[in-house]
Amino acid sequence: MSTNPKQGRYKRDIPPPTEFKVSLDNVGIEELIATAKENANIFHMAEIKTNQIRNFYGAVEKIKKKYLRNRRKELAIVDVKPDLWLLLPQLAYTEGRNKSTGRFCGSMKNAVEQVLNSEEGRRHKALDHFFIYVESVVSYHKFYGDK
Repeated sequence: MSTNPKQGRYKRDIPPPTEFKVSLDNVGIEELIATAKENANIFHMAEIKTNQIRNFYGAVEKIKKKYLRNRRKELAIVDVKPDLWLLLPQLAYTEGRNKSTGRFCGSMKNAVEQVLNSEEGRRHKALDHFFIYVESVVSYHKFYGDK
């Protein structure tokens, strides 16, 4: 198994991504950003390529634009819910094509499911936090040096 030249570690020694201690609709912004930063570093050590992260980010940005077009958040949530569900098979496809993306796909799957499973009245907050989390992961991944 090859080592990561920047870390000098085997891929199997890379820790799993950090999960949120509370649900996305209850997580504080500090924990949200800290988790994104930590996970971006883990994805970097796992040699996840920028294009793999950016492909997912592009799909999330389309959902975000659709969500922001509607001024009533409750209706906007209903509008984007099918798109959120479609992210799950897209993540499965990405992982199926390239097993090394497992850490990234698992982390994002967990975040999507947290939005979908959040209480209906708080789903907009979970979705807002999801957007922040994904954008922060992309930014920090670039900071740590993309592949």
